[in-house]
This record gives sequence, structure tokens and C-alpha cells, in this order.
Amino acid sequence: MKCKGLKMMLLAFVFLVLVNGSVQATGQLEGCTPGFWKNHLDAWQGYAPDDSFAVVFGVPYEKTLLEALEAGGGGENALGRHAVAALLNAQQLSYRWDTDEVGTKVRYAYRNGAFEEIKDVFEEFNEQYCPLD
Repeated sequence: MKCKGLKMMLLAFVFLVLVNGSVQATGQLEGCTPGFWKNHLDAWQGYAPDDSFAVVFGVPYEKTLLEALEAGGGGENALGRHAVAALLNAQQLSYRWDTDEVGTKVRYAYRNGAFEEIKDVFEEFNEQYCPLD
């Protein structure tokens, strides 16, 4: 019993670390929505719309980054939209996480079926001030 409780506490701690990550030291956080990135392909840096989501994130989601942005619905598709926006935000804005941390969160969601939970975390920060508008 004691061991199971300790394992649960450790898992909760790991989840909190993954979700919260590290905060940028200074400045206002920035983030553009999936809709912005879907409609402003010319603003992309470091990644291309036809890059494979599976290759970029190391998960079994067989769409391009642009297809992920265009996919409707919840669950895995909702995570896909917000993960791509988070990745692009991390690549070029003062975003909450860097690109490696975004990837870690996406892989966590796939390992644990936490699509909506991680999508919600990304969504909050993808709806910050978008300096590219």
C-alpha cells in the first residue's frame, strides 16, 4: 500500500513538472493560435507545413504539421493543432516552453493518453499576445 501511494505521488510530481516546465526569465509571454499559424504559412521558421508530425514529435500521428493544424475535433486532433502552434511559438516567440519541452509534453500525452490535458495546457499559452498579427 505504502509503495503504491508513493508511486502515485511521484507520477503526480512528474506530471506537474512536465506541465509547468520552466518559465522564461523576463518579458511578456507570447503565443499565436493554431488558426494564426494555419493562415500564415509565410510566418513559419524552422519547420515547414509539409514536415511530418510523427517525425518532428516522435509519435504515431500520421499527418503533416499543416494537416494537424487543419484537423477538426477533439482528443488527438485537438492536441495536434495546439502542439504545432506550441512548436512554432517556441521556435520564434517568447513562449512558455522551448521546442524540446513542447516535444516532451506531446510524447507524454501519447504515452499516457493525456491528449486533452496537454492540449489544454498548450491552448492557454497559445492564446497569449501574438506579436505577428
